[in-house]
Amino acid sequence: MSSLTDLSPELICAIIDELPLSSHLGFAFTCRKLATTFQYVLRRHQEAHRKFQVASDLDPSTVLILLRSAFGGDPIPAWHVRSFEVWRDRTTWGDWTTYSLTTPHLGNQGDDVSDMDVLSFQPLLERVGQYVDWFDERAIEEIDREKALNQIESGYDGVLKALLFAKLPRLRDLRFVSRAADKHRGSSLWWLKTLLNLSKGIGYEKPPEIEYPSESRTSEPRPYFDAHSYNQWMRDQLLGHIGRIGVAKDEEASKHDDGPNYNNSEEGGSKSQEAVKPSGDLDGDCIEMVKSGDQEASNEEQALEGLEHMDICEYPQQGTESNSVHNGEARPSEEVDTSSESNSESNTPTNPVERPNGFISLRRVAIGITTGTWMDDETYPCSLNLVRSLYLLPNLDTIYFNGLRCSDEEHIDGYNDADSQSDGELSVFEYDLLHEGSSSVKHIFLEGAEYGADSGHSPMQEVLWDVPRELITVAIKRSGSDWDEFEAANCVVHDIADSHGASVQSLMWYGFENFFSSRCQLVEKACLGQFHALKNMTYHVQDLPVFYDSICRTPFEDSRDSYADYVARLFPSSLECLVLLGDASKEERYGEDIPDGLLLLERVIIHMIGHLSNLKAIFLEEVEHVTELGIGSTYFEEAISAGKAKGVDVYTSRNRPVQHDISFPEPMEKWDMKTENLPGRPAGNWAFDPYAGRRVLQNSS
Repeated sequence: MSSLTDLSPELICAIIDELPLSSHLGFAFTCRKLATTFQYVLRRHQEAHRKFQVASDLDPSTVLILLRSAFGGDPIPAWHVRSFEVWRDRTTWGDWTTYSLTTPHLGNQGDDVSDMDVLSFQPLLERVGQYVDWFDERAIEEIDREKALNQIESGYDGVLKALLFAKLPRLRDLRFVSRAADKHRGSSLWWLKTLLNLSKGIGYEKPPEIEYPSESRTSEPRPYFDAHSYNQWMRDQLLGHIGRIGVAKDEEASKHDDGPNYNNSEEGGSKSQEAVKPSGDLDGDCIEMVKSGDQEASNEEQALEGLEHMDICEYPQQGTESNSVHNGEARPSEEVDTSSESNSESNTPTNPVERPNGFISLRRVAIGITTGTWMDDETYPCSLNLVRSLYLLPNLDTIYFNGLRCSDEEHIDGYNDADSQSDGELSVFEYDLLHEGSSSVKHIFLEGAEYGADSGHSPMQEVLWDVPRELITVAIKRSGSDWDEFEAANCVVHDIADSHGASVQSLMWYGFENFFSSRCQLVEKACLGQFHALKNMTYHVQDLPVFYDSICRTPFEDSRDSYADYVARLFPSSLECLVLLGDASKEERYGEDIPDGLLLLERVIIHMIGHLSNLKAIFLEEVEHVTELGIGSTYFEEAISAGKAKGVDVYTSRNRPVQHDISFPEPMEKWDMKTENLPGRPAGNWAFDPYAGRRVLQNSS
C-alpha cells in the first residue's frame, strides 16, 4: 500500500464514521479521490440540511426521525437542525396526523384515526425508556418516568419534543406558537420547563473513550474529550500519513488524483484547505442533492460546493458561537457569554467542556408567536415561572414572549400540583438555581404583557430584570385591539434603570396609546440619569420636565430657551434615536392645557439636536397625530432645519429623511416562521414602523 487513497472504500468509510461530523467536509477536501469516495456522505449532509435545518412538528414523523438520529441512529439529520418550530402539541393518537395551516384539525375524530397507524408504536415506547435514561444520567433529579410513559401511551408528544430539544447538538432557535405550559395537557413547554429545572439547564454527554496512538500521547493525560482537539488530531494523523507515504511520488496514484502533491510529512501537514480544494468551475444549488449519472465529475464539485457553503465545519463550543442578525430579533453581541467565572463552581461540574447539546447551544426562544392560522393560542396562562426556567439555559441570548401573565397572588400562593392548570409557584429547589445576574439573556421582547404591580418590588422585577446579567434590549409591544394601555409602565422603566442602566441600549414601547402610571407616563426625570449606554428609546412628551415646570411656576417660567436647554441636558449623551409620542398640548394629570405646547416641544428638540452629539433621528409623527393644532401650532420647520444642519433626521408627517439607516429591535412576526407552507411577506417596500413595532408596506410615492 503506497497511499491512503489505496485503501478500500469500506475502510475509508470506516474512518469517516469515527470522525466528528464537523470534520467531514475538511476530510473530503483532502483530495478528489477522497471526495469521490465520500460523495454519498456529502449527499446525506445536503439532504439533511435541506430537510431539517428548520424543522417543525407539523409532520409528527419529523420528531421521531430526529429522535432516532440524535439517540444512536444516523447522526447527520439531528446535526443539521438549527431551528425548531412547535406549532401544536398532540394529546391523542388521533392527533398524530400532518397538520395543515389552512384546514383546522378536528380533535374529536377518535384515537384510531391517524396518519401514523402504519408505524409500530411499541418500539417507540421501548426507545422512550432509553431517552429518559439518557437524561436522568445527566440531571440532578430524575424525570417522572411513570407520567412521561403514561402520556406517550395516551398519544401525547410533549415529552418527546422536550427530550429532542435537550439532545439536538446544534439547536439555536426554538419557536412556539403555543404559550401554555400546562402539566395536564402534557405540553412541550411544560416538559421543557421541567427538564430545565431538573438538569439545571445543562445536560452533559459522557466523553467517549479515545485511545490515542503512542506517538501522539503527551506527558499529561487529557482531562476530557475535546472535539476540536480530536478533530485536529485525526486530521493531522491522516495528512501526516499521506505525506509520509508520498502520494506525489506514487506515479499510479497521480494519474487519477487531482489533489495536491505532498513531498514530505512536514509539507503535507501544513497544506491549507484552500490549497487542496478541487479546482474547476463550481456552480449549482448549494443545498440541492447532487444528481448521479453521466456528469459524475461535475456533480462531485457541486457536492463540495454545496457543503462548503453550509455550516457543518464549525463545531460550536460553549460560549463561543457567534450570533448573526436574525429577523424579528435584536442584534446579539459578537459572543455569547456563558457564565461568569465567579459562578463557575456552582453552575458547572468538573470537566464541563464536552459534546454540546440542545440546552447548551440554544440562543433564542420565542413563545406565543401569532401566525394568523387556526393554531394560534388564545389562552393566557401564568407563565412567569416558565421564563424563570428559560433563564437556566446557559447561553440563552434572546427571549420573545407574547402573553406573559403574572399577578402577586399567583406568584405568592402555593398550588395543588394535582389540580393546577397553571405553572404555579416555584419550589425552594428551583429558587436555588437562580440568583441576581446569573442569566446570559441580553434581549427581551414582551408582547401583550401584564406587569402585575404598579409599585414596590414586583414578581416581574424579580424575574425579568434582576436575573439577567447584562440586558441590552428591552422592547414591549401592544398585542391586539384590547391592549392599547399599559399599567405601571414607569415601574418597568424604573426597574430596568436600577438593574441595567449601565448596559441597556434600546428601550422601546410599541403600539400603546395610553400609559397609566403614578408620577409620570413612562420615564421619571431621575431615571434618565441612570441610563449611560441608551441609544434608542420611546419617550412620552408629557414626561418632559418642561411641562412640570410650566405648571409649577419654576424660575425658568419666562424663558423658553432656558426650559429647553434644561430638558435637553437631562437625556443621556449616548442617545442616537428618540421616538416621541403623546399629546403635547395637554397635561392630563392636572387636567390643564399646556400653553403653546408644540412650540415649547420644538424648542426642546432644537436644543437636543445641538446638545446630543450622537443623535441621529427624532420621530414626531404620533405627536402630530394626537396633538390638537391651535393658535400655537407648528409643523416643526425650525426643528427640521436644525436637524439638517447637524445631520439629524427629524421625521414628521411631511418630512421623511433617509440620511441615516436606523435599526430598531424588532419583535417576532408570523413572517419569521420558516415553515415552507406558511406564505412569505408580500413583495414591496417594507420598512419598520417604530410606533407600531412591526414592518409596514411603504407607499411607493
